[in-house]
Amino acid sequence: MKSARVSPEVLLMTAGPTFQSENSITIANTSQDEIKFKVRFSNDKDFSSVPIIGNIPANSKQSVKVNYNPIENQQVTDTCKFQIHVIRLSGGIVDNGPSTFSEAAKSVEKETFSIVFPIPEMDDDFFRTPKASIEVGVPRDI
Repeated sequence: MKSARVSPEVLLMTAGPTFQSENSITIANTSQDEIKFKVRFSNDKDFSSVPIIGNIPANSKQSVKVNYNPIENQQVTDTCKFQIHVIRLSGGIVDNGPSTFSEAAKSVEKETFSIVFPIPEMDDDFFRTPKASIEVGVPRDI
C-alpha cells in the first residue's frame, strides 16, 4: 500500500472455547492526506458482518481491533482472508462514509491478509469446536 502501512505483518490470534478470536493491528497513515480505511472479511460472501471503518489524519496511526466469529459449529480447516481498503481524501474526493469506497473506486488501495486455521484438535465430534491457534498476516505460499 502506498498510503498506509499495517503492522504487525503477522498477527497471532488464539481461539477460545467458542472459537472467537480478537487482536489488534496498527494502521499507519504514511501520506500527507487524511485517509479513510475499511477492514472487511473477504470470505463474508453475503456481507453479513459490519466492516470496520474509520479515518486517520495525515502522518499518524490508529489501532484497530480485528475480530473473527465463525459460523456456529462450523469446522474451520481452510484459509480465510480479510482485506484492508484505504483511500486518500484528497484531489476532490469527498468523505461520504462507506460509499466513498464505491464512488472513488479507482483511488482505493487494497491489501489482503490471511487468517490461517491449522488442522484443529476437536473437543468432540458433535459440536466440532476446534482448538487451534489462528495466524493473521501477509499471504504466503502453502
